[in-house]
Amino acid sequence: MKLPNFLLILCSFSSALIASERMEISRLPDLPPLAGTEENLGLASPYFGHHKGHIILAGGANFPDGLPWETRSDGSASPKVYYDDIYTKPFGEESWQISKTTLPIPLGYGGSVSHPTLGLICIGGENKTPTRETPQQLNRSANVFSISIQPDGKVSIDSDFPPLPVATTNLTAALDGDMLYAVCGGTEQGSTNQVYSLDLSDPEDRENLVWQELPPIPGSPRQLPVASVQSDGKENRLYVFSGRAPGPKSVDLLTDTWSYSPSTRIWERKRDLPRVAMAASAAPAGTAHVLIFGGDDGVLFQQLEYDLPQAIEKASTSEEKQKLEQERLRILTETHPGFSRDILSYHTITDQWVTAGEVPSDLICPACTAAFEHEGQFYLSTGEKSPGIRTPQVLQLSFPDTRAAFGFLNYAVMGLYLIGILINGFWFARKMKSTDDFFKAGGRIPWWAAGLSIFGTQLSAMTFIAVPAKAYATDWTLLVGQFSILLVAPFIIAWFLPFYRRLNVTTAYEYLERRFHVATRCFGSVLFICLQLARIGIVLFLPSLVLSIVTGMGVTSCILLMGILCLIYSTSGGMEAVVWTDVTQVIILLVGAVACLVVVPMKIDGGWNAMVAAADAADKFKFFDFRLDFASTAFFVVVLGTITQNFISYGTDQSVIQRYLTTADEKESRRSIWTNAILAIPASFLFFGLGAALYAYYSLNPTLLDPMMEKPEAILPLFLVENLPVGLSGLVIAAIFAASMSSVDSAMNSVSAAVTTDFYQRFRTSATAQSSLRVARIATFAVGILGISLALLFAHTDVQSIWDQFAFFLGLFGGALAGLFVLGIFTRRANATGAAVGLVASAALQWFLTTNGLVSSWFFAFTGIASCVSIGWLASLAFRRATAEELQGLTLRTQRIAGE
Repeated sequence: MKLPNFLLILCSFSSALIASERMEISRLPDLPPLAGTEENLGLASPYFGHHKGHIILAGGANFPDGLPWETRSDGSASPKVYYDDIYTKPFGEESWQISKTTLPIPLGYGGSVSHPTLGLICIGGENKTPTRETPQQLNRSANVFSISIQPDGKVSIDSDFPPLPVATTNLTAALDGDMLYAVCGGTEQGSTNQVYSLDLSDPEDRENLVWQELPPIPGSPRQLPVASVQSDGKENRLYVFSGRAPGPKSVDLLTDTWSYSPSTRIWERKRDLPRVAMAASAAPAGTAHVLIFGGDDGVLFQQLEYDLPQAIEKASTSEEKQKLEQERLRILTETHPGFSRDILSYHTITDQWVTAGEVPSDLICPACTAAFEHEGQFYLSTGEKSPGIRTPQVLQLSFPDTRAAFGFLNYAVMGLYLIGILINGFWFARKMKSTDDFFKAGGRIPWWAAGLSIFGTQLSAMTFIAVPAKAYATDWTLLVGQFSILLVAPFIIAWFLPFYRRLNVTTAYEYLERRFHVATRCFGSVLFICLQLARIGIVLFLPSLVLSIVTGMGVTSCILLMGILCLIYSTSGGMEAVVWTDVTQVIILLVGAVACLVVVPMKIDGGWNAMVAAADAADKFKFFDFRLDFASTAFFVVVLGTITQNFISYGTDQSVIQRYLTTADEKESRRSIWTNAILAIPASFLFFGLGAALYAYYSLNPTLLDPMMEKPEAILPLFLVENLPVGLSGLVIAAIFAASMSSVDSAMNSVSAAVTTDFYQRFRTSATAQSSLRVARIATFAVGILGISLALLFAHTDVQSIWDQFAFFLGLFGGALAGLFVLGIFTRRANATGAAVGLVASAALQWFLTTNGLVSSWFFAFTGIASCVSIGWLASLAFRRATAEELQGLTLRTQRIAGE
């Protein structure tokens, strides 16, 4: 399928492709010479990393007395010398410092990782004794220690770590949060494929730190492999690449790639490397790339280390032997090209390899190095320039920013769209005469607009961004859950809709007081308010992270832009402005998604068929997962979970209930609910299909992926800015802004309704229509300010742990709150005391299930409702039963009887 000429012209305004991108490489100051020496020859296989703003390089080995094939004046071979020196250099400063503190022993050829609190953790390695005499004895190490920078800048060594189970050299190491991995290497028994892990989440409890033996790599035992931890879109995995498996007469040079899942404890074979990369170094990049720097491609290794030495040993005459020795020496000293200069990039989601760059000829890309990433910059340690020859060079590497400029036209379109939203708010402000107008739009909303608004409330910016990103990284397993709305909608229409309409409530929590107690109403309303405040902060913060990447605006600017606009039109225009804004952004987002889905196959050789074939080959259309695993996204977990989630949203969530109460009558409300339910199915296929299409596009064009993409959710916004026509991409980005604002304005208006109705009007008996409207507007403004402040707090402080605890606490009661509505509406036996018992017991059960990892987050809603209803009903049997008069019109049965 060819791209039409007019689209080719419009798309030509897009940015340069990532394919033209090459890493920018510079040379840091060389290592300084040690005392008593004139120059630093460089070190092979040092421990290398960073801690508290300092680069740390320690240990390593070289040949200071001559090359290894040369002999000294006494006729002995030049020995390999190992060091215990520690070099440090603050980031941004020019000179290295040699610390007075040294390693416990001279050491090199181990693994090292940078831990944010513990420092540079060094694992295993080797040295040789005597130090500068021959013959030397190889000593493998099992030692584990850390090198840290103290507040005064001094270096400290902590050796109080459990040693490796087996003394190992030529190993590699990787770190996943607090989980430390030691991978393969050489032991006294030879090469190993064993992997060990050490949990450092409680480093103060050193007595209980124990290395755990993981399943061995299924491939060959190996030395000098490369390892890194990176996400595959589902979880963080340990990746192990290449290495060598030496034998008595030959060596197996490996190009295999292995991926280890901590959740399943299973190794999976991935796409092989394009070349051998033994003794290379690796670092994770962005959200799904691993970079491999240099290493030995093995082209001459077999010849130099096996073939020629064996031929020399078998030579029948001295002349033949001398000729072979000269040939080996000639290769070592004259023709050896050095090690690989290319930098390989592996993408964990598409399982593709590309060349990310190449070290220029005036710099050295060594083997036997270590590498790390810090604030978008990569650092490569000294190492081996060619066999026996070291280099003191330390390199700094980075990717230039070649993303598409958002451009004036896109900014102009986005600006006009956002101005239109403001005008919309001011237009409807003139109709706001009472709280009924402000919260229910005076019943003036047509059914189709209410339906689109409900759909828009559920279709947040994170949904538009995150669902395609999730499908791109995984498959369609979660799509089955989108059909649950078709199962839930009839029950909402049959039971909840008439219930709320006939009770004529403004908030759903008014019902809880009538059915149970005023305290139940207040608790439910407060919990809803807290959840919505947290939602405002998150919905402003998370999309801003992605939008800032695409537009070039700062995260703070994105948060303030969306938050302030929401404040203005929601405070002025009320629910009517909110609904019509939702309608507009839903239409634009769906048009944008369709445009992306049309453009993707146009940019793939082979068009639609090639796109579908590539996605199908990667099993992206996998729809069912029938595992019996409550902690997974298995079919029954997703179905039950989404049924209960939709039940909570449409039956007990004020922000949704408020939408279908804005229509003129019950018939119109029914139509609005069905509009949303029916629209959700093709929209879900659209977004999941777009994720599969993006996977096909980037798997067939891996050079177009941005290795430094900060957020996985940026995959769709970046694609549309770089590939949709200018103007249309600006409009879709504007709609993403609007989608965020749609979720925020819904929360603001709904919280305002809860504050005004459940507290002000409930406890202020003298409240008038005008005073209530004034309080509603003040509450909307206050909620908006609090939500914006929370989003800015997320953006500028490290409050992740506090937020996690807050969200966890609120989540304990989310399903239980919905359970209260089920108890009240569907049972006559439930009472206030029993409902309170069910609420607390449900929260306790949720805490137990969560902390022990027994169920998936998708199953959380189901367990919350089920436990609250069952325990609450049983507890109610022990307390007084409500009379028929007290229940009149407050349960499904008594309301039907009253209506007959």
